[in-house]
Amino acid sequence: MTTGSILFSLALLLLVVTFVARPFLLPAPRPPRPLPRHTLHARQEALLAQIQALDFDVETSKVLPEDATAEREHLLHQAAEILTTLENLPPTTQEARLETAVRLLRQQTACPHCGKGVAHHDKFCAHCGQPLTAEVQA
Repeated sequence: MTTGSILFSLALLLLVVTFVARPFLLPAPRPPRPLPRHTLHARQEALLAQIQALDFDVETSKVLPEDATAEREHLLHQAAEILTTLENLPPTTQEARLETAVRLLRQQTACPHCGKGVAHHDKFCAHCGQPLTAEVQA
């Protein structure tokens, strides 16, 4: 073997070892941090499952009702605290869009000619075709 082929083999070996060892040398990627909203929803689901399990144990006479009352009240109190926290969080963009759509649907009025529902921005009734007056559009 010549010196050139030996150097080429060593370079190729070094390249292969580096490629194979790279995943072991890099730090492991951290899992994404859950959002507070997702964490609270997961905790709420866990509490509801505990309440259902406790109710099932009472129904199947594994636990006496008077023994389960205090535990159930404690779980319900924790679930109520989580619901309060969730309600105080700012809405996501998807929730804001949904609230806007609901608000627009609630602003619908009736056509003075045929009585069918019309949206606040409609200029003509989609059912009878009559022009809507300014009072209906407002």
